[in-house]
Amino acid sequence: MDRTNRPFDGRLAERVRADEPRLDVAAVLRLPGMLSLPPERQRSYDQLNRVQVLGVDSEFFTFAEAPAAVALDPQTIAVNEKTARALEIKPGDDVVLRVMRPNRMPLDAPLASRNGQPAAVSVVTVAAVLTAGQLGRFSLSANQLEPYNVFADRSWLQGLAGEEGVANLLIAGGDVERGDAQRAMDRAWDLEDVGLRLRSHPSGVIQLESDSIFIDDEAVSAAREIAGSSPTLTYLVNSISHDGRMTPYSFVQAGPAPPGMESGEAVINQWVADELGAAPGDTLDVAYLKLLPNNTFVEQTRRFTVHSIASMEELAIERDLAPQFPGLSDVESCADWSIGMPMDESRLKDPANEAYWRKYGQTPKLVLCFDDARQMWANQFGSVTAVRFSGSGLDVAGVAERLRQNISGEKIGLDFVPVRELGRTAVSQSMDFGGLFLGMSLFLIIAALMLLGLLYVFGLQQRAPEIATLASLGFSPSRIRGIFLLESAPTTVAGAVLGAIGGTGYARLLLAGLARFWPAAVAGTPVSFHASAGTMAAGGGIAVGCAMVVVVAVLWRASRYSPRQLFATDFASVSTAPRRCNWLLVPPTAALVPAVGLSLGAWLTQPGSYALDFFAVGALMLLALLGYGWWLLSRLGSRQSFTRPRVWKLAVVNLTRRRGRTLSVAGLTACGCFLVFAVSSMQENVGLHASDRSSGTGGFAVFAETTIPVTGSPADAGATIRADAAPLRVRDGDDAGCLNLNRAQLPTVMSWVASF
Repeated sequence: MDRTNRPFDGRLAERVRADEPRLDVAAVLRLPGMLSLPPERQRSYDQLNRVQVLGVDSEFFTFAEAPAAVALDPQTIAVNEKTARALEIKPGDDVVLRVMRPNRMPLDAPLASRNGQPAAVSVVTVAAVLTAGQLGRFSLSANQLEPYNVFADRSWLQGLAGEEGVANLLIAGGDVERGDAQRAMDRAWDLEDVGLRLRSHPSGVIQLESDSIFIDDEAVSAAREIAGSSPTLTYLVNSISHDGRMTPYSFVQAGPAPPGMESGEAVINQWVADELGAAPGDTLDVAYLKLLPNNTFVEQTRRFTVHSIASMEELAIERDLAPQFPGLSDVESCADWSIGMPMDESRLKDPANEAYWRKYGQTPKLVLCFDDARQMWANQFGSVTAVRFSGSGLDVAGVAERLRQNISGEKIGLDFVPVRELGRTAVSQSMDFGGLFLGMSLFLIIAALMLLGLLYVFGLQQRAPEIATLASLGFSPSRIRGIFLLESAPTTVAGAVLGAIGGTGYARLLLAGLARFWPAAVAGTPVSFHASAGTMAAGGGIAVGCAMVVVVAVLWRASRYSPRQLFATDFASVSTAPRRCNWLLVPPTAALVPAVGLSLGAWLTQPGSYALDFFAVGALMLLALLGYGWWLLSRLGSRQSFTRPRVWKLAVVNLTRRRGRTLSVAGLTACGCFLVFAVSSMQENVGLHASDRSSGTGGFAVFAETTIPVTGSPADAGATIRADAAPLRVRDGDDAGCLNLNRAQLPTVMSWVASF
């Protein structure tokens, strides 16, 4: 259960375990952070960003295959092997740890506090380096890329981050079905675990509030099912004006309207009536900031008619029940306000408004209908800041129980995600490079078989007298072929066995060199060698079969000659004059037609992967060109003489003398050239069209990721880096890029501002 941005009480793990004893449960505080070397050891690569800092206890390590025998004390950490290699650190070394403080409300939400430091810093000592079997590679994402992990004592990390007793990740295991675990969670959680709390007032009103200012829609819907409930919305407006007089920065309360009050009307308090000289029936202009999707605010104005005037005593209950906004409710002066909205410093120092704040605090100056307020101030974070319950027979315990029954834990984020199942699914649906490697290897195999045929022909030519002698003694051609085939079989099998063993060793050596000297080629992803006896036996058997096919073809050709021809010095040159055979054009044409068809089909349909079409067209074109070459050599060989001999004409005659060998050499060269072309064609020059929006770079010169979110508008971000900037919101998930061959189950999502 992952609630990264909505921490819960760490004791929830104990309550779930008590409800379902078969469950192994551990609460974790997971925070983004940075790890660096101390100043005295600084180097150019002395800092790691986007580090996963995990606050754990002893229960966490029980999930490991080989539980780590390490005790994490305050200001001590354990790191995984990747982190240790990157910083070249070992147990006993000191490092600087920075962690982002968890925020119960989004930093860019309206009325969110901007006070305090977003990160906490501490010098810590490395106590251990954890292997993968000790949960060193712990990650909830189905990525092949290993994360930078830092493990710390949960209690100590809670104190460092300023969030005592909380966690934001709950991991569970054991011999229990997911449904049973979820039912245990549904019985164990309470309102505080989802950031909700109930507050009672002496007047009998019970109010539901949220740690994140705005209440989730699921909780609002559940609360509205309780009789006597009504939603409220509190907002801070820029100004309230009437007839040239204005009061700045005022709280507005929207909720149950007085009897007879309609949309477009408002109730003002006595102080506002005196300050602005307003009376029932007068109009007021309310200026407020509206949050846009690109994280900027725009000021808008709406006019209201004064419905009535409420005394300050009547609104005392509103002051008592006003939601608490950190950075605003807890300061004594308006000049000290620090929230996520741009504010005019001169207006904050308005003497009349300052006096009002000191005397009346958050007492609203204006009361509106809820629907009017929701139309103006609803945003992506919500539209309700509190829900009030009033009526006889209601108490806090009863309302809390009703809310727990009505709220679905799964819909509000209290659900167990089957990460192991998702991981296995991601691996089973991973990118299969078997077809690509087979296609590229096919041309190497063809070239190797051609070379094998040439070498066997040369060897067989030296033994031509033996074949002639056997034929003269009465051995049939099939028996002669059988004898030589049996002679070749042991050598072929021995070569296949040595090739399988040598190939295994070469692959191991190649992967070791890749990991040691060129880890950037796989982005540091650990690559391990895996081989099985079955695949090695199958590969060796196929190799033996292909080699024997070539041997049989060569023997069949040699056994066609008579003993007299075989006793000749070079039987390969003994042949009848070739004839013009136009039928030789049929086989290559039959290979060329489907090659052209596949090319046109790929061009018209634009498939997701061109690998199969690419290699299929290449193989068919190779066969077609070799066939046309055979026809051309046959046609040229039919000319017995030239009127005017030239060197090039003699060269052509020499090519036609051994057409098989000529085409074999041409085929070997063609296979090599095709492989070089295939590899080079798959290397895209990303800088060629880097300025185009349709390119892989999106047209941007620089892409930067931050460990701690950057707040403010796009203009603010551009001013910081002195360039045009397009901000993106990111929801972390599985990497769907080329560095992760697994199928992304929960991919990373980036939101894009339409104006860019």
